[in-house]
Amino acid sequence: MSAEGSGARPAGDDLPPESTPEAFSFSFSYRPVKEQREDEDEPRIRKVSVPVEVRGLPCRGTTGAVAPVLIFSSGFLTPAAAYGTLLQHLAAAGCVVVSYDKSFETLSYLMDDNDSVRLLEEVWRRAAELLADRQAVWGGPAVGLAFLVGHSRGAKVSVLAAAAAAAAPASGAEAYAAATAGRGGPAGSDADDVGAAGGEPASRRAWPSGQSAAVAAAPAPSASPAPTTTTQAAAAAAAAVAAASAAAASPGPSLLLPLAGLVLLDPADGAFEPQDPDRYPSALAALAATPPRAGVTAAAAGTAAAAVAGGGGGGAAAGGVGKEEAAAPLLPALVVGAGRGGDCVPRAKNFRVFYEAWPGPRALVTLPDAGHLQFLDASDRLTQSICATGRGVANAQVAGAAAAATAAFVRGVVAAAAAPGGAGADASRAAGAASGQGEVGRAGGSGGEGAGGLAAAALRGWCEGALEGATPLKFSVVAAAP
Repeated sequence: MSAEGSGARPAGDDLPPESTPEAFSFSFSYRPVKEQREDEDEPRIRKVSVPVEVRGLPCRGTTGAVAPVLIFSSGFLTPAAAYGTLLQHLAAAGCVVVSYDKSFETLSYLMDDNDSVRLLEEVWRRAAELLADRQAVWGGPAVGLAFLVGHSRGAKVSVLAAAAAAAAPASGAEAYAAATAGRGGPAGSDADDVGAAGGEPASRRAWPSGQSAAVAAAPAPSASPAPTTTTQAAAAAAAAVAAASAAAASPGPSLLLPLAGLVLLDPADGAFEPQDPDRYPSALAALAATPPRAGVTAAAAGTAAAAVAGGGGGGAAAGGVGKEEAAAPLLPALVVGAGRGGDCVPRAKNFRVFYEAWPGPRALVTLPDAGHLQFLDASDRLTQSICATGRGVANAQVAGAAAAATAAFVRGVVAAAAAPGGAGADASRAAGAASGQGEVGRAGGSGGEGAGGLAAAALRGWCEGALEGATPLKFSVVAAAP
């Protein structure tokens, strides 16, 4: 049995006025995916400027709860500005929303997934520095736990980044700082430039990202013995997430935005056509090789990138978290799927496969009448001819519903981390006991809390509560906790 419903009022029609986003940019170099001429030894490195916008920054001197930070990655060849309704909804819900634009990427100068992960890591790091500076100067509420959010290919890149961060050893930040001491970027790069890594998996990179040694040298969490019972696992999860939340609340440059969860909006693990597995590794394979875990930071993320490319590493063998070191809980994820996205996303690589493959606590919101590109502000005739749209379904309604579910999921995870006893143990345990199932909306599964300290019934309840009465769209919600 799955939870299904539709609300009475449209989402997306009553957005509050948005404050002016804070903007900055930085230089980034990558190796475009393009055909090589016979006289070329390797593809040329392309240097571009990456614009970043930060919405929802707390006002000077304000006080309040810790604000979650959402780092948003857009879909293939889609500018961040095309998601204005979605991003504005998220900022209005009390989130700090970081978006970056890849308009420099064209069919003639494509960026592969490995460089895309490096770029996301750099945005993550720079956002952490910006928010730490604002907090130190302005005071006010802490901005802490980070969530990687992405649509379509951006969701895939977010998964690869989370898996890469989990593949970094506990001492990864210190190891990176030692390895890069006194070493600059590629020739011709300036102090603010992030150089190209050759489009290679991180396991073969000489310098995994453009991070400064000062940021990368931040202490990494130490490993702890693996919990041996479900109760101990939940306690370990609560402690790890609570520690990450406490670290995020500390003022000054030590704020590194610990990762707390992912939101995947109609994710796609590739195209219908075959792709080079070295340059376009599978996110689904990455999940199996190196399950994403809570608490990793922007510094830790820069030590690994796509180390699991082509199945070439993961787990303890690739510096991942082995069974004897499993201290951090598995990350929770929200997957929002478009029921009419099959003409744009292969069935074997779509949102349902991501939901089933996610190793940690997970929730799936399905919008059966939504099209793959209806998370954007508008669909022109060209995009409608490529990807179907729901009859009578407005893009703003899809974006509004996705934002409502995302905000509820993020608030729930943050509240779980801040609750007495750790990761929302009391509320989650009560929800799990009421359901008696590890998976809600499907038969089977184990009961109570999952490895991330979150119960399936709690995950489902957050999403249902946000959508019921808030959207006219049909929807269904299922959830599971391992």
